[in-house]
Amino acid sequence: MATSIWQPGSFRIMMPNGPERVEGLLGGPFGLRQEHRRWLPVWTVTDLATGYRISLGSGVSFYGLALAQRFVEQLLPHADWSTGVALAADKTLADRVVAIWNELIVSDVAATNVAIAATNAAPQREKRATGRRKR
Repeated sequence: MATSIWQPGSFRIMMPNGPERVEGLLGGPFGLRQEHRRWLPVWTVTDLATGYRISLGSGVSFYGLALAQRFVEQLLPHADWSTGVALAADKTLADRVVAIWNELIVSDVAATNVAIAATNAAPQREKRATGRRKR
């Protein structure tokens, strides 16, 4: 499997009002950037040839950088990503991207939700322990 070396840098992303330059990590034909969301920041994956986001979903992206990088590593061998038309030209490739996404996002969301629950539960246990009346 091919491996990307990630370097900080800027790249172009396509937005509804036109292209915008953002800071992130560059690796091979992809860029990763962290976006701030309401609860937690997330990592998105951009195809550098087109500037379009490849991480799927409406507002859904990877909570962890490692899984965003793993997503890219699993995509690399499936197409020549430098052309900028890889997904548009190949329905089978699009289906593979969705399958890789689905496999990784389930593990990302599950791990993040467990971590959030554990973090939020700890103060509650302490409150209950200190709030008990002695008889």
